This record gives sequence, structure tokens and C-alpha cells, in this order.
Amino acid sequence: MRRLVFLSLLCALASCATPATPASQPKNQPTSQPVNQRSTTSDRDALVAKIEQFNRSIREGDKRDYADVFVDDFVFTWSRNGQIYDREAILPNVLPTPAHDPLVDELIVRTYRDSAIVNFRSRKNPEDSGVRVTFAYTRTDGGWKVMSSHSTKIVVEDDDPAE
Repeated sequence: MRRLVFLSLLCALASCATPATPASQPKNQPTSQPVNQRSTTSDRDALVAKIEQFNRSIREGDKRDYADVFVDDFVFTWSRNGQIYDREAILPNVLPTPAHDPLVDELIVRTYRDSAIVNFRSRKNPEDSGVRVTFAYTRTDGGWKVMSSHSTKIVVEDDDPAE
């Protein structure tokens, strides 16, 4: 049972995806940058590369590469049950998943000195509503690393209550 819970957790984390095309900003995203933002193309590229490394490590079942994405005291909050999991609890459940190739859109990357927040929608296919994912990064001597992560399933309402 414990392994099933962790496999479900890993699937929630695995829903994070590599952008196939340049991401677009949501319509309600302000165009002005925060005063303390130090966003560079190289920061954005490095953060997107970390998402690519995350996905590749899941596809290949590469625990070492997977662990390198996160700081040692990483925490993941799973919206399904509100539980918090650390990197060491998740790591044993990283198994090769060749079919792991989700889609990502609505990617927003914001950097603030040596911290960054990355938000995006991840889906298994174009018809899937997907999940909203937030990664909180810190810049370390080893590059950008995820400190904390959260994902929430997107619920699509079939009926408009106004009708």
C-alpha cells in the first residue's frame, strides 16, 4: 500500500513537463516586471533545463539525475491528501517510465535574485485538463535546485451555474 501511495505521488510529480514550444503568458499576466526581478534569458533557459532534466530522469528511471534537481531538504506538498513528502521518501520510487512525455503550457518563470518561481500547466495529452504546478527554486553552487513543489489538479466544470 505504501508503495502505491508513493507511485501515485511520483505520478503527480511526474506530471511536470518539458515545454515543446515557447510558452505563452496567460492573458491576465502583467507585462511589467517586479522591481527586484533579475530575469535573464540564461536564468530562464537554466530553469527550463532543470524541468527537462526532471522529466528525462523519470523517463529513464535515473535516481541520481532526479535527486540532482532538488535541494537535500526538498519538500513536495501533494494536494490530493495534503501530505508533505521529502526527496528521500520519493527517490526509491523513481522507476523507468518511457511513456512519460507530458505537455506543458502557460509557463511563467520569475526570478528574484537567487530565487525563482516557475508555474505551469502540465497535461498528459491536449484533451487532458492537467495539473497546475509550482516549483520554488534557489540558486546554488550547483545551479538552480527545487526547494519546494506543489501541484493541483485542474477541475473543469461541465455545467455553467449561470445558465
